[in-house]
Amino acid sequence: MHSLKTLVGIIALVIAQANPCWPEVLFESRCADLQQWQVLDLNGDGSVAIVEDPTVPEGYGPDVFLLQGGEMFLFAKGIQFSEGTVLVLWKDHDPLSMDADGVIAFQADYGEDLSEAHNLKQHRHHFWIEQDGDEGFQLKEQVDNENSKARVDRAGIGLTQDSWNRNGWIWQKLSISDGRLRAKFWSSVVPEPEEWQIEVAQWEPRPGRAGLKLFSGKASAAYFAISNQDLTVIAPLLDMQVSPAICFSADLLRADLFINLPKALPDASLELTCSQSGAGEMVLLTENKNLPAGNSSLSFGGSKSPLKLPEALQPGPIHFTTTLRQLDGAVIHSASRTIELRSAAAMEEECRKMRQMASGIIHSATDPQDAVVLNAHSALAHLELLQKRLKQGQASEAEKSLAYAEEALDPAVSFMHYAIEKQKLSAASFVMGETYELTITLRKLTPSVIEPLKATLVLSDDLRASTPLTVSQDIQPEAWNEGAVNLAFRFRLPQEFPAGQTTPIKLPSIREGYHRLLFSLQNGSGETVWMDSEKPVGSDYKGTHELARIYVTQNPRDLLQLDYTAHADSKSGSIQATLRNCDNRTFSGSLILRLRTSSGTKIWTGVVPARIAAGETSRIDTPVPVMNWYGDLLLSADLFHQESLETCAEKSLHLAPPHPWKVTAFRGMKVDQNGDEYLTDIHIQVEGPDIQKATGHAVIRCNDRNYAIKRLDNLPGVTLIPVHAAMGTYLVTVTLLDGKGETATTEIPLVAHVFENREGNLFLNGEPFIVKGVNVHGMIPESPERNRHMMRFLKEIGFNMLRGDYPPVWEVDMAEEENLGWMVLAPFSVNSTDYFNKHYGPHAFAQMREVTRRFIRAYRDKPAVWLWNSCNEVTNEIEDFLVTLYPQYKQMDPAQRPVVYANLFGQDKSLGQDLMAVNYYFGIPQSATSRQPLIERSLAEARKAGLPCIFTEFNCWYGPVYSKGIEALRGIYEFGIDKGYAGGFLYLLAEDPDRHPAVIATRETLWTNPSYIAALHHAFDDAVVEHTGRSSESITLTVRNIRPYWLRKVRYHVDEGPGYSAAGQLGDIPPQSSANIILTAPPGTGDQFLSVDLQFETHQGLKSHVVKQVAVRE
Repeated sequence: MHSLKTLVGIIALVIAQANPCWPEVLFESRCADLQQWQVLDLNGDGSVAIVEDPTVPEGYGPDVFLLQGGEMFLFAKGIQFSEGTVLVLWKDHDPLSMDADGVIAFQADYGEDLSEAHNLKQHRHHFWIEQDGDEGFQLKEQVDNENSKARVDRAGIGLTQDSWNRNGWIWQKLSISDGRLRAKFWSSVVPEPEEWQIEVAQWEPRPGRAGLKLFSGKASAAYFAISNQDLTVIAPLLDMQVSPAICFSADLLRADLFINLPKALPDASLELTCSQSGAGEMVLLTENKNLPAGNSSLSFGGSKSPLKLPEALQPGPIHFTTTLRQLDGAVIHSASRTIELRSAAAMEEECRKMRQMASGIIHSATDPQDAVVLNAHSALAHLELLQKRLKQGQASEAEKSLAYAEEALDPAVSFMHYAIEKQKLSAASFVMGETYELTITLRKLTPSVIEPLKATLVLSDDLRASTPLTVSQDIQPEAWNEGAVNLAFRFRLPQEFPAGQTTPIKLPSIREGYHRLLFSLQNGSGETVWMDSEKPVGSDYKGTHELARIYVTQNPRDLLQLDYTAHADSKSGSIQATLRNCDNRTFSGSLILRLRTSSGTKIWTGVVPARIAAGETSRIDTPVPVMNWYGDLLLSADLFHQESLETCAEKSLHLAPPHPWKVTAFRGMKVDQNGDEYLTDIHIQVEGPDIQKATGHAVIRCNDRNYAIKRLDNLPGVTLIPVHAAMGTYLVTVTLLDGKGETATTEIPLVAHVFENREGNLFLNGEPFIVKGVNVHGMIPESPERNRHMMRFLKEIGFNMLRGDYPPVWEVDMAEEENLGWMVLAPFSVNSTDYFNKHYGPHAFAQMREVTRRFIRAYRDKPAVWLWNSCNEVTNEIEDFLVTLYPQYKQMDPAQRPVVYANLFGQDKSLGQDLMAVNYYFGIPQSATSRQPLIERSLAEARKAGLPCIFTEFNCWYGPVYSKGIEALRGIYEFGIDKGYAGGFLYLLAEDPDRHPAVIATRETLWTNPSYIAALHHAFDDAVVEHTGRSSESITLTVRNIRPYWLRKVRYHVDEGPGYSAAGQLGDIPPQSSANIILTAPPGTGDQFLSVDLQFETHQGLKSHVVKQVAVRE
């Protein structure tokens, strides 16, 4: 039995909780109505609702404010606050996906009349306490309409999703008195701490408005008060949380008790009961406890030891009560919570039906790449997420998953209303000043859609930097005939120097070279509409489509026709070309014809004399004598006059095999080590009638050398061919010989490199890999020559990867030539899914899946694409978005390259990706080390999900301050690698004013900061070189491999100016090992300063080098 004195103290505490005695309160709100408040919405998307919240702490609610939006204030009416205390009880609803960044605003320079600020969206001077899920606890200042800054930053402290936030509800307190400012926070179920997390010793109190500020996301508020004195919060003697608030399985229920006693309470009794209307009260458990003084907690239930709820409970509200008693039964205190139990049976049945439907679509499909099949895979992903949400009691989110799965399977979902049925262009190359014709037949895919349209034809240069020609015509609804409409464009190309021009021009009207003929449809609102197309282009892959790639020249010769015809015997064919001479003089020259595979392998070349009379055409029909190739081929024609190119054209062909045989090949998804060799497999499958009578062989080439030659004995069937791991493309050439001695050959390109996740670590071609990347976002798109120079410059520094938004394909091909990899970013970046829903309209996810499919098709055959970046810094329905996109990549990419989502600072989402990625910055007055606890937390989340982790962006946010950039390299990138990150991407290539330092100042000047470049080398270099020995005859330098992967084919060049140099080979250096360079001592005496250039390869083909300056003491 406890003493009477102890009980009296506890009873007094209970009375104090029920009747808190506040000092003089200037403003108080229980957040149950808005009569005391004024709302200022600065984004135009904000809302304030009064809702019931069953989780609100005892003594508050049940009504609370629910605030949602981009940036908004709730100001206390009639209050000018300068000194005293502000106190708020609040909750951050979604700290990981979209934290609220709140919540106390004060000294705000707004008057009582907010109409001007509302209409003009004015950001006036104010301060606020910002607490969130990524930065921590901060005092921030809105300096002017454009700029804000952190006055005090406690990075990583008070993150709203961390374990200190026991029940979701947080007290936040601001105190201004005696010329100083202080702020603190604590969980609502623990006593108020003595410590203030923010303290400013000198603060000027200035009258201004005060209230609540929401900077993003969603937050609730249950209590708000302003006083000219201190406000003290008394911790609850007993509080309880039962979760989840909406539950589909009683086995998942968990009860957490929070106890705050002024003195120890030995031999106490705790009783947990539940009740339901019509069922009475039922005791779930009774336990005797020795409760200590101060704060303590107890937990019951959960998946490991579920609460034994009565079987009689029905779906509906369940009321839980915890009672703290003396052993004699006297009640000391009790706490109650109500949750809702729902039946998952109906939802589970819907899941079963949809899963069955999706599986049926997938298994019966003849084309696994069909959009209907790919949508079925997304439906299964949504249903898997639904199961996870059911277990977590996320009822509304589970219903959302069900709706998205249903939409993915709904055949009535339609947004693709038009398609190009056929097209005919009057020429295969163009001459400036000449007139050409294009006819297009459009097919309406959705008969019910009736709308006026405008068809637009654009001739753009190959880089899409200029558009020398644009023509358009209207399509009225009545123009459609049986669902089709024929369009005829007749257009004249401009001259390089416009006719009638009397003064010099600044730019030519049109430039010589390849151009793209682009077509699009716009509706009555001017919005580009969806079309079914093989070659969509543009930032959203939605409505602009490439009809042809055409060479334009000022030379008065063009190609009107270029075709290939296969002969009936399938053993030969012929090429037809029609040439036109637009000049008044006879032309004599040569036409060079080439047939190649899509990868560039030469099949046949022919040179044909070309003679064309003035103003006439000439038809050439050239036989290709032996044509045993089939598949995707490229036909090209180049017309020369002596050594000068007159014009050219190219055409893609697809030739059917001479027999109904099907040859497929794919690369294995792992690399095995066999001694010093790293091997993967090429799988070749041959199918078809009478294939058992055939024989064949395969040749596998990569990087211009044979990797394997293998006889195909297992026909029909699959042949596995082990090959060395490599970077680049495996060219698999398969030749089959039928029973009559006839051959048929095809070539299949396969992306060579293999990425793997090995126990949460990123591997490339069988070895650990470190991303040394940079965000380029555009490179130098208007100049391929300067672009190549930039890539080589980046390669010299040590970068091995580039990241950017949907780069032009030629940039990706160039990166492959320069031994660099790309992470290509789809057009979903820095936006809420609310924006996507608004931008794409109804069925936004269905449209974004189609955008993703078109994005994948543009790059999936490119070996320079190493990583897919599905989206970047997306908020709101992010998990739904990630799982709907992810299956598109996994089903469409035969190389199975990792899919990455770039998490917004502190988001730490791991669904829908193979490689978790995070973006980290630090700004004024922060440091790189302030981010390190968050960096470690992100890595822990990745480890929990079993995923490797990289930085997709990192830097300082001080502007182009290079000392801070160096700090970011050391304190974020190198720190991350030391902890287990697989590297990452620096942000940015060129300086971003007011934001970041970069590799270069601008794309025009290419200026670099020497110290910053040195820091990049330090971060990226795979080896160090040290002087380890010297005699009168020799010098020993030790090369130390500091990485967990091999340095292979190591060569060195050492010099000390023009008087001394040496070169040689070291062979291969294993991980974390070293090799010695023995040099003949250079002539002369004294110290030497040697420059050592190491050239080597990593990961079976990734070239690298390190340059070190080594001092050699006498």
